[in-house]
Amino acid sequence: MHAYIAGNPFVAELVIAVALGLGMFLKVLTAAQLDEAEQLLAFGIRDALGAAHIEIKQAAACMRMDESQLRRQLRGEPSQHVSLTRLIRLPFSFWLFFGPALIQIVYRKRMQEMAEVLSEVKRGA
Repeated sequence: MHAYIAGNPFVAELVIAVALGLGMFLKVLTAAQLDEAEQLLAFGIRDALGAAHIEIKQAAACMRMDESQLRRQLRGEPSQHVSLTRLIRLPFSFWLFFGPALIQIVYRKRMQEMAEVLSEVKRGA
């Protein structure tokens, strides 16, 4: 079934893995951190689009949405969320760059959380 969605089993598995990682990332965030996470994700998407040499206009066409709406989403504006369902429509070249970008976002977030915990432990000691 998932191979039918993306047209290629490898692409489908890559998309599913990224989606699961994204879901786990958003699940651990509090509501206050959600806006920051969405901005980080928007940055990762913009970065991956640039690395894959995909213009915003092309991406919007692939995602079947208005270019101005996508631009607002990629700026991380409040109440403007990028849809994973629409992201799946982007070409494989995007996913080659977005996967590592997502990993970096999660890594940075975890390191930030660990630094905060360590500073709290040091203050309490």
